[in-house]
Order: sequence, then structure tokens, then C-alpha cells
Amino acid sequence: LGQNLARLDGARLDASGRLGGGSLQVGGGVHDEGGEHNAEQTWVGAGGVRRGDATEGGDGGRIAFWPDGRTDMFGSVYARGGRLGGDGGMVETSGRQRLNLLGKVDASAPQGRPGQWLLDPNDIVIKSNSGSSVNVNAAPDFSSINDSAVVDVGVLGNALSGGTSVTVQTTSSGSNGEHGDIDVQSAIVSTGAATLNLIAIRDIVFSAGSIGAGAGALTVNLQAGRHITGTTLNTGGGALNATSTGAGTVALGNVTSSALTISSNGGNVVLPSGSVTGNLSVGTSGGNITLGATSLAVTGDATLSS
Repeated sequence: LGQNLARLDGARLDASGRLGGGSLQVGGGVHDEGGEHNAEQTWVGAGGVRRGDATEGGDGGRIAFWPDGRTDMFGSVYARGGRLGGDGGMVETSGRQRLNLLGKVDASAPQGRPGQWLLDPNDIVIKSNSGSSVNVNAAPDFSSINDSAVVDVGVLGNALSGGTSVTVQTTSSGSNGEHGDIDVQSAIVSTGAATLNLIAIRDIVFSAGSIGAGAGALTVNLQAGRHITGTTLNTGGGALNATSTGAGTVALGNVTSSALTISSNGGNVVLPSGSVTGNLSVGTSGGNITLGATSLAVTGDATLSS
């Protein structure tokens, strides 16, 4: 419960028990309850492990990451129910101002009910909103500062058309009662050469929107903690990269780009239709790569790895 906490790659905290998992608090308590001192920042390296398992019978434990500032969690967290019985535990990975989560959380239970994983992020909707964005920072960093965040698609498109690289990112701020999704509900159009980054804690969904480019090549980077569901994505000669850091499905729809890279950390990849005038690289560490009843034309090299 210090001010700035770093758990580096070799660090392990283990509160597992034979008949039930224990409690671990890094930076503060679950739901910011209990009156503990809160850290300003917590960092967990990629090799760091936190365990609160029930190793035989009983429920998984309670593990919390709660600083007043920022959490960067790249490691692994386990709060599993016992192999002979019991339910999964409770894991909260929160940051009052910002959450950067690229790690693994397992609150499963082989003989009981799965546990809970609380993220507490905000959602962001990209749509036409009379030239006004709501509950986000100003361009070019449209990070959410509260729930029900809206990025006006016209403001976003104007920034890209002027050559400004733009990032839209869900964080954990304000009320924190949503899932951390980005929902594109209008067409994002750029007429300049720029970079668009969409970064979601959970899903990126193009429910009624698209990406289009005019005279300038637009580089598009999509990064989600779970699923990426696309539609028509035209970069106007730029590269398109789509990454699911969790076991999510990446299904982009129709793509026109100079290069295409798709990766999923354990989930499935559905190859889009359309055309790639350069190289195609697709990889998943544990899922399937499929192509439906459409075609994808690739001018350069195509590498598929599952």
C-alpha cells in the first residue's frame, strides 16, 4: 500500500490455501472500500504472478489492484476455485484515472461457478454529436474521463484530415459502471495522411460505422482486450493492424489496405473480404483462422499462423 508500487517480472504474491483462497491488495482494497491508503500508481510486470487459489476445495480469494492514479497490469492473476469443489473468486483491476491492462486473469472453477473480474472502465461511442464531444479529453487524445463518453465523428475526422494522429482510448475514470467498449456508429472519414488508434479495454465494435480515407494514406491501429468486429475499413493506401490481447475474435468485415496484420492471443480470426496490396500477416496463439464464403486478394506475401 505504498505510494508507487512496482512488482517486476520475477515477483510473486501467493495467498492460496488448501480450503480457500486468501486476500491480496495492491494499491488499495476491493471497490476502494475498507479505508486503506491508496497508492498513486501500481505496475505489474509481464512475468509477475498473483495467486489466491483454493488448491483443493473452497472458493477462490479476493485480489484487488486499486490506485488513485494509474494501473499497468501485464502479469497474471489467479483466484480459482478448488479442484474438488468451490466457486471462483473476485478480481478487481482498476485505476481511478487510467487502466492499462494486457495481462491474464483467471477466476474459473472446475467444479463450481466462475468468479468475477471487475474492470470498471468507461465506454466510448463515436458518432455525430453536433460538433461536441462528451466526457473525453480534447483531440488528439480522446481518452474517456467518465461513463457515457462520446467522440464527435466530425471533430475526429477534421483532426485526421489535418494530418494529426488521433487516439481514442477507453480508461477507468469517473463513475466506472460500463465495460470499456468503443462503438463506432458513424463513418470516420479522413482526407489527410495520419494515424488513427482505437484502444479498448474490452471490445471494438463498428455497429453502424466504418473507416474511409480520401487523398491521404491513413494508418489504422485497432487494439482490444477482447473482440474486434468490423465493417468496411478502407485506409486509402495505409496499413491496418488489429490486435486482440485477450482470447477474443477478430472479424474485420471488408478491408482495403496496403498491408494487413491481425493477431489474437488465444481467440479466433475470421479473414476479411477485400484487398491487400502488400503483405498479409495473421496469427493466433490458440484459436482458428477461417475464411467464409468471400475472398481476400493479397498482392504480397501471406503468412497464416495458428
